[in-house]
Amino acid sequence: MKSILMVYLIIVIMTVIVSIFVRIYQRISHYRTFKDIKHNYNYRQPNQCLVGFILQHKIEEITMITNPETTPGVLQYGKRKIIGVMRYEDDYRLITKEFDQDAEVVLMNPKVLISSKIPPLIRIINPRKKRSYYFVVTDIWGNIDRRKTREVFNQLSAHFRGGIISYGQPTQELKIFVQSLIVVMFIGLLTTIYSSFNAAYPQQLGFISASPNGDVFTTDHRYLYNLDSQGNLHNKYALKDLGIREGITDLQVSDRSQLFLGNWETGRIEYCQLDQNTCQELPGFQKDTGINWEFRSTFKFVVDHEKQLIYATDTARHRLVALTMNGEILESTRGEEILPTEEEMLLCYPNGITIDNNGKLAVADSNNFRLITWLTNSEGLEITPDQQIDTVRPPRPITECLPDHTTRPKNWIIRSWEKLLRDHTNYYIEGRRIALTVADSGKTFPIFLEQDNQGFWWVLVSESSFSRYNLIRFDPNWSRPRKVWLPETTDISNMTIAENQVLLTVPEYGEIWAIAVDNLSFSIFGDDTFKQLMSEIKQSKQNLLRVYYQSLMLTIISCAMVLVIYLWESHQKAMKLLGLDPNLPGY
Repeated sequence: MKSILMVYLIIVIMTVIVSIFVRIYQRISHYRTFKDIKHNYNYRQPNQCLVGFILQHKIEEITMITNPETTPGVLQYGKRKIIGVMRYEDDYRLITKEFDQDAEVVLMNPKVLISSKIPPLIRIINPRKKRSYYFVVTDIWGNIDRRKTREVFNQLSAHFRGGIISYGQPTQELKIFVQSLIVVMFIGLLTTIYSSFNAAYPQQLGFISASPNGDVFTTDHRYLYNLDSQGNLHNKYALKDLGIREGITDLQVSDRSQLFLGNWETGRIEYCQLDQNTCQELPGFQKDTGINWEFRSTFKFVVDHEKQLIYATDTARHRLVALTMNGEILESTRGEEILPTEEEMLLCYPNGITIDNNGKLAVADSNNFRLITWLTNSEGLEITPDQQIDTVRPPRPITECLPDHTTRPKNWIIRSWEKLLRDHTNYYIEGRRIALTVADSGKTFPIFLEQDNQGFWWVLVSESSFSRYNLIRFDPNWSRPRKVWLPETTDISNMTIAENQVLLTVPEYGEIWAIAVDNLSFSIFGDDTFKQLMSEIKQSKQNLLRVYYQSLMLTIISCAMVLVIYLWESHQKAMKLLGLDPNLPGY
């Protein structure tokens, strides 16, 4: 919540800063000189060039006009005169300015620190009339021609007293300050990018699994931790040393030295022997075999050691598959690849999967908010007709396996309002009403399910696609659902059962929550050593977030100061062009 508020605060601050800069820019924008001089004449004669005439007290854009007294689009200059265009009210008139012998011509050359739209100007000072005239020289396309400006100045200075004035010259201190700001801005930007990537990385606890003997394994982004059922930390293994890549989607433990890992990025299952410090993909997933295949995106699986089979939910393909211990597919339910229409699919989005105390498979069909159990045999799934499937939770009639998002409102305000007014329907199990408003139209689904040694079913239920914080316990016959009290409403990453307790991994707090099976009491799982390791990881993530916000603010402030200096510099140059520079004559 604090992170979201901080992001909103930063957005508001940036909006205010940009608004202020826009207003400042609008106030000083009328001091800009020629942005463009439009014409379509491409003829040039000796001693002719495009010269724009600017009033002393109003620097502005003008558009060249065609005048019969001169070459169209070309203004001329001679030894002691310049023919230009002056604006009178709403009209442009051709004028000729002649200068006395004691007139002074000055080339005003801007010195740019960051950037400027102020071009080099020729300023002719007429002391007798106490007037100054400014000219810009352009090429035939209307662009500022610096080389031609110098040529015109050289020819005029042969007849008048001349000199070059560099205006807008920043001080050495200001140069060093701006250069330092730019360096700080880039350092802050790089630090922001680095810290944001690392802070967003899932560094804390993810998946957890327990063996029948009570050995508990859990992972974070770097290590695999081994604890006993009492929470004592026995060992930790570096995932990098085991050859485990990122993207763990499930974890199934055989004993203290053997486990299976599912990787959603590769879509494959790996077998790890911790006593040998190795992990390898099952042969059925290896590229050098003829039976190479892989899951598509996320999947969950469970290992049946008695029957030497692996059962997995191929979620993206809407099916359940039975594999050998080598990863070969024995059998699968019909899914997207067989019968692609959702009416003919047996499952919508099968997610969590487990084996109950009677050897039956239990599957959480997420998008249908139903729990399904199957009988299994030694050769794979015992597929039964739809009406004979033991569906302990009837599917919702309005739920679609392949949701149609075309009618979903694009405006997030409308979506939030509709969600607020949505009817929270109560659903039933075998005719008995569930007194929990966890079924939210199209958004509520079970994620994981487990059965303890007393026969109670534990189901982790989500109320949206990315939040899971409702833990419900059912009796062995799926009656009397009871919502389990948890100390905080936060996402739970994974769930397993170790002897007499349900273990929940909570990434936000870097903790494993333990719920006692018999009395539903709550405690934090793990000994002091394990808790200290999790605390260090959590503190590291908080430090990264702190560095991210600080470096982001530093980058914004540095960028803002550079922009302010640029606007101030442009303003100062414009003021000097108007004759307000105390080092220049005031006329």
